Amino acid sequence: MNEQYNDEQVIKTEDNLNSGNARVCPNCKITLESEHKFCPSCGAKTEELPAQEKICGNCGSKMSPEMKFCSVCGKESEGAADEKIPRECPKCKTVLADEQSFCPVCGTEAQDKKDAQKHKCESCGIEISPETVFCPNCGKKSKLSHEKKKHNRKLNLILAVFVVAIISAASFAIWFICREIPVEDIELSESAIELKKEETKNISCTVYPEKATDKTVIWTSSDEAVATVNSYGMITAIDKGTCTITAQSGEQTETITVTVVTNVDFEKLYDDYCSSMWATLGSDNSYLSIDSEPGDGGTLRYFEAASDAVEKINRALGLPEYLQDEIAGTSSSEGRQKEEFKDIGVSVSWSFGLYSGIEVTYRIID
Repeated sequence: MNEQYNDEQVIKTEDNLNSGNARVCPNCKITLESEHKFCPSCGAKTEELPAQEKICGNCGSKMSPEMKFCSVCGKESEGAADEKIPRECPKCKTVLADEQSFCPVCGTEAQDKKDAQKHKCESCGIEISPETVFCPNCGKKSKLSHEKKKHNRKLNLILAVFVVAIISAASFAIWFICREIPVEDIELSESAIELKKEETKNISCTVYPEKATDKTVIWTSSDEAVATVNSYGMITAIDKGTCTITAQSGEQTETITVTVVTNVDFEKLYDDYCSSMWATLGSDNSYLSIDSEPGDGGTLRYFEAASDAVEKINRALGLPEYLQDEIAGTSSSEGRQKEEFKDIGVSVSWSFGLYSGIEVTYRIID
């Protein structure tokens, strides 16, 4: 080892300490001048000491000793050499030799030498990396960096437009699939029907358009004492009268008029129990008359058959049992008797005479 230097030989100036290019001995930590080849205090060889990084006095960015200008802000730096920028590991920033393809510290693949040298400062011609904003040799702003930023802005804009387009398309697809399609019209299979008591009729309802979101149909009756309707459109006649059945789907409605009539069929009763010799059927089927002595001859030859027919007709119509007793017990002095049975929709009138026999008339009432 070299002979130790005295402390008086160590030159420490304010310029040295404040210089961005100050070097420090790793053994004794004293400041070294740039021309020192050996530490004046401990004798360590300065060639073996790593160069210290400079700090830009303007923006605070790190600078290598050979940089004349800061690569970030472009401010001029003192003491820079006119050498090209060394290759660095893109990961750990270790300085690489030209022949090194991989970083000897972290193993990251280095930038190809050919690619590293193809970017040059437009002003002084030294090689610079694509990321350099200002040339470290001449301080001029890099045109390549400007174009790269411009290119990057363009790519970012295209990417943003593409993302917005994708989001818009996805939103439209979701809306299109999930959108509500309202009911525009409904149609019933009937507009008016006539039913007899306890008779049923199924009404179908068609909803338009076919792809309506909610095709549920709600059925209601204006008078359930006349007719009722279930959730499937089945109408049941309850009692004589007229009512309106309404079908509703969405905001659309349609109606059907239901008329319930008596279930009395005088024509069938005539065919089943009567004879043309002593019974008469109305041409409109509105009445049926039975006369045991149609000619008033006093023979009463049809009395038994007529009386038997009256009893059977009363039972078929569902008339109360007491009516038969009243008809049979009526005398000629009582004149003509009459009763209405609104629940059945029939009125019954009768009379009895010693020579005219029994006469009973059944009529449909409104």
